[in-house]
Amino acid sequence: MYEAVYVYPDGDSTAARMGLTAGQMGFDGILCRLCDPESFVGSDDENLDVVVSACGEIEAATPQQASEELTTHRTERVLVIVRGGTDQLNRFAVEHEMVDVLSQPFTGQQNSTGNLNHVLAKSAGRNSVAIEVNIGPLLRERGGTRVAHLRHLIKLKRLIEKYSLKYVVSAAPRSHLELRGVHELCALGEQSGLGGDWIRRGISQWGDILERNRNRRADSFIRPGVKRSSPSDESWNIFRWATSTWSAPIW
Repeated sequence: MYEAVYVYPDGDSTAARMGLTAGQMGFDGILCRLCDPESFVGSDDENLDVVVSACGEIEAATPQQASEELTTHRTERVLVIVRGGTDQLNRFAVEHEMVDVLSQPFTGQQNSTGNLNHVLAKSAGRNSVAIEVNIGPLLRERGGTRVAHLRHLIKLKRLIEKYSLKYVVSAAPRSHLELRGVHELCALGEQSGLGGDWIRRGISQWGDILERNRNRRADSFIRPGVKRSSPSDESWNIFRWATSTWSAPIW
């Protein structure tokens, strides 16, 4: 399982420090959300037993700005996230097939302008855009902000289940001190009413999306469900044997 984190300079901890702590907590890897890919400082630490992958998170004020960055991120990064928070940015993200994940569709504040309604949920389903369920504020906020965020999350879960949407779960830590293990996050899900198993499935979806995109970036990929096969592949040999032994019927 993977956790999507903010690393230095977007966060307070380096990728190496995040990876070390994540490995100790049982994660298979971390996804480093990069708002500025050129500033990313990777890790060559051979002692890390987790995968450190760089993904792009587009943080823009308007859909026009987000559109300008989308093509670059899609070309350079194996996973692309668009940060929402307003109705306009949420709509932009769910209507683009090049987007993998819509993050932070609402801020959790009582006066939040972002929302995810039935129309946007259907668009997310058509374009296979996963919705991020950010449970970080449940861990770090207090009072009315935490209550408002939980209310949004419960509404979001209903939409996800109603339209069978893809979703991912993250605490969006910005420091290794904010990282929490899978068991802790699942326990939080149970106590909050979201459900521990539901939280676990969402955490595991990060890895599924990462594996899918890596396969798509492979040279053998043509389109979903179609791959270019080489004569050395076992599947190609079976196909060649089947075609050589089959004879067309005589009509």
